[in-house]
Amino acid sequence: MNKIKLFLKNAVARKAVLALVLCFVGVWAQQKHHTLRKENTSLKKENHKMISYVSLLEKYNAKLSQKTLEKKEDSVNREGLEIVAATIHLRMILTISAKTHKISLTKEQCSMVIERFGFLEDRILNHSKFSQSQKVYLYEVARFEKAFFRKVCTTALHK
Repeated sequence: MNKIKLFLKNAVARKAVLALVLCFVGVWAQQKHHTLRKENTSLKKENHKMISYVSLLEKYNAKLSQKTLEKKEDSVNREGLEIVAATIHLRMILTISAKTHKISLTKEQCSMVIERFGFLEDRILNHSKFSQSQKVYLYEVARFEKAFFRKVCTTALHK
């Protein structure tokens, strides 16, 4: 220990030890800086890859959202067409039957047809996916056909 104290009392020796320590710290700091630069570069590459991946996912999500909206609109349109078809189906059957043979209607049949139109009207009004204008249109179609069948039933039953 005394030798170290004597060695450090010499100014040249102290400066040499300080220079060695500073060189060691400088080399260590440079190595650390080099490793941090490599790590930073790799992290920037990973960040760029992740941003690219996220943008691709956003594009794909937008595409799927658009397809979902189209499918939903198609579904609503299909359901509307089914209701229109259900309302005019009865008239078509009546027309085709009238062409092939004589038709006789009973009070029970007429009440069943009118009841079916009531069910269709309720279905239209309670449907959550239809817009207000779609509901009005479909409801008017159903009411028109219902009025037609009331007239037919009234005429047939009074004969």
